Amino acid sequence: MQDPLQGSADERRGAQYQRPDMYDDEISLLDLAITLAKHKKLIIGLPLLVAAVAAVATALMPLTYTAETKLLVRSGKDTPKEIFVSLLESQPMGDTLVARLNLQQAFGLKDEGAARGRLSDATKVSVGRDGLIAVEVGDADPERAAAIANAYPVALNRLTNQYVLTPESERRMLLEKQLPVSEAAIRDARNEMRNAQASARTMTSDEKVGSLVKSISDLKARIAMKEMEVSFAGNEGIGKSEVAAKELGGLWDQLASLSVLITSVPDREATYIRSVGNLKYAEVRAAALKRQIDIAKEAEERAAPMVQVLDRADVPAAPSKPQRSKIILIAALAALFLAVLWAFVAEALRNAAQDSEQQPKLQLLKESLGWK
Repeated sequence: MQDPLQGSADERRGAQYQRPDMYDDEISLLDLAITLAKHKKLIIGLPLLVAAVAAVATALMPLTYTAETKLLVRSGKDTPKEIFVSLLESQPMGDTLVARLNLQQAFGLKDEGAARGRLSDATKVSVGRDGLIAVEVGDADPERAAAIANAYPVALNRLTNQYVLTPESERRMLLEKQLPVSEAAIRDARNEMRNAQASARTMTSDEKVGSLVKSISDLKARIAMKEMEVSFAGNEGIGKSEVAAKELGGLWDQLASLSVLITSVPDREATYIRSVGNLKYAEVRAAALKRQIDIAKEAEERAAPMVQVLDRADVPAAPSKPQRSKIILIAALAALFLAVLWAFVAEALRNAAQDSEQQPKLQLLKESLGWK
């Protein structure tokens, strides 16, 4: 006869390996549905209330219209695009646009710096993966937003020419610094020649003096041209520079030979001859320098960064901010999440209050939540 206790043990062991009830999950889902149904007013009403409040709040927010222009900047390898972004966000750019568009009055501000800060806050500059620079301007007035966005590339071109220096720009600036010195040399040489002319009255009737004047003037002019050629031949190769320097030495030797002939004329005429040669030298040198400056300017224009407007900013038809639909949806979803969370927490607390085994834990939770 089988021991009933043994049979009970077997049954207990069999119960350990018993397959779970297939309806357990359904019961859990049913409990969840019951919990949601009990708090349906909160779960439905709170999101609707929050959505209504968000709709009213967004309706009271000021509208912002955003205009965007895209720029294509072509520059050399020594001029990265970050420089142009810095120029777009710089104080000189802000001052230029505030003055040009009269933004201080448009914004209703008394301080020019405040207007510049307002413009900076309203502008966003970014560089896309395609290398294009996007300038976005937000403003309460759609026409003003488009006007500001379209004014940026015009001002950027001016600031680029002023602040972004290429090797060609540096060369042009170096030459221009020499021009005042050359012009001053012309003035000094002209005054010297006039004084010598007034002292040497007999020079015009002397054929020898006239011939020396012409020879010295022509030679001085050639020397001036050759010196300028030597100065700029280094950029075209060492060989050409050496040839030009050798030719210049030959011209100076010719001038030395003519200087011997000058000693055979009276001192006043000799002074006049030298002064004419010096004037010719200064004039030719200044003229050659001006030609080099023109050449440098042309090279600078070819090498200068180019800012082109790829997409011109149009007047925005619809506001970009506030994004009412997005704000209302996010607020409603957040309220729905909080309502569902509250429903489960409230249901869990109610079940714990009815369970004698959970009451000590519930009491401990209440004590732990207290401040004392």
